Amino acid sequence: MTSHVTKKILPTEKLICVGIHADKYHSTDQQVILNEVIGRLKNRKLIEENADLIQSEFNVYPSYYTDPNHLTEINARSQGRIQVLRSTNFTYSFYNQKTRYRELLTSDTQKA
Repeated sequence: MTSHVTKKILPTEKLICVGIHADKYHSTDQQVILNEVIGRLKNRKLIEENADLIQSEFNVYPSYYTDPNHLTEINARSQGRIQVLRSTNFTYSFYNQKTRYRELLTSDTQKA
């Protein structure tokens, strides 16, 4: 994500966005999470061993999951014309448009 903020950070700094699973986030102290993230980044040589954490922020974004079988059914009923990515935001967005796709979701007979 560094390229998005090049004019706001020093050339020696990097902006890194890390996703944390909800169960881990809610059951673990934030300092423990930060230590684990920094450790993993160093172990994977994504940052130098002597790198320091300058600042951190935690944001929580809700995720909405759809049963994978429903996504497979959408693909089958639309004869491959609709393929839903497993991204939760896209899936939720598709769900909000369900009236628009009602025929594809409720009919076994598809029109060309």
